Amino acid sequence: MALRKSRHTAAAFLVAAGVIVLAAAPAGAADGSGLRPGDVVCTDRAYSDRGAWAYGNATHQAPVTWTVRTSATVDGPETELLRRTQWELTSVRVTSPSPGPAYYRACLTNTSDATVHYRLSLGPVPGPKVLTGVGPHTAVLGAGARACGEWAAGWEAPALRLAGTSSVPVLFAIRAANGDGEILGEQPLETTASIDRALTPPITQSYEVCVTNTSPSTATLSWEVTRA
Repeated sequence: MALRKSRHTAAAFLVAAGVIVLAAAPAGAADGSGLRPGDVVCTDRAYSDRGAWAYGNATHQAPVTWTVRTSATVDGPETELLRRTQWELTSVRVTSPSPGPAYYRACLTNTSDATVHYRLSLGPVPGPKVLTGVGPHTAVLGAGARACGEWAAGWEAPALRLAGTSSVPVLFAIRAANGDGEILGEQPLETTASIDRALTPPITQSYEVCVTNTSPSTATLSWEVTRA
């Protein structure tokens, strides 16, 4: 079963970033510090028969590249629906060129020459066939780079499991927030190339996974939070 894995943001548009949650919760959001030149981060997937919304921004007004992709199946070949190089991806709706429901995900590539903090959100357009939080977040991170994603709330699912793999050892950590989205702190979990462990957020808190590449080599990684 798909788990809602999103994070509230300050963006003020309907469902893309989770500010207003209606029939469908947003599929995924990623935010973090230290995305270095050449690094890539992608959200998990949304499934909808009416398309998806995407939104993002990067600090320093850096010209990063945003893409939104679609596929007929979770792991099937993807078609790129949108590509823009600018510091902010204003709220945009995309739809699959094929009829019927489809999977969507959004990616950010740091094509600037600066290290950036970023916000990247994707959500399904509400409809009769909607799933959110499908599959893992993925990233390609240079040495010292950091990405966050896979948000889950203790008041929705108090028993969770984090699973992740990386081509080199990376530091997995949990960032906790209260019900108003205020950051309470961050707890390192372990430095490893493979993690599989239970998470038990208090009923009043949400958890978001943050990953830092502590290795000298580039890390290609994925991580996912699911119901235990």
